[in-house]
Amino acid sequence: LIGDNLADTWRHPAEAIAAYRRAIAGDPRFSWPYRNIGLVYERQKDAPQAMEWFRKAAAVNPDHWRARLSLGAAHYERREWREALEHFGAAVALAPDDAGSHADLGRTLLRLGREPEGVRELSIAVRIDPNLRSAREWLDARFGRDPRGGPTPFSSR
Repeated sequence: LIGDNLADTWRHPAEAIAAYRRAIAGDPRFSWPYRNIGLVYERQKDAPQAMEWFRKAAAVNPDHWRARLSLGAAHYERREWREALEHFGAAVALAPDDAGSHADLGRTLLRLGREPEGVRELSIAVRIDPNLRSAREWLDARFGRDPRGGPTPFSSR
């Protein structure tokens, strides 16, 4: 919590990293501080360091869905679609009710030319969270806007 405050509220990334490192020293099997260090580096636009810490978080706890989501996003940003697919797929498996994970997986599948699967994941995302704008806009553009304001006709099946 102290690291979060330093990183988010007070904007002291070096101090936040130091606090997270102390947390790791206290319990090296707890994956959240590793991911949080990655987030600090991500905010500083240091993608290689962010990726390294996201990998450490996932190595410490392969079931840490947010670490897998962060790794997927880092690979997606680098246009490494297959690697992004692996981590977004893991995130969806670990947190099947998270709309954002489904949307990220769907966008990645679309990038890989796997439109039916991508549409399915975007549709699931909109069903979970009807206000998820990016997924809804893509589906509306592809299949037409649903006049009822709900999921597109394709996604409501």
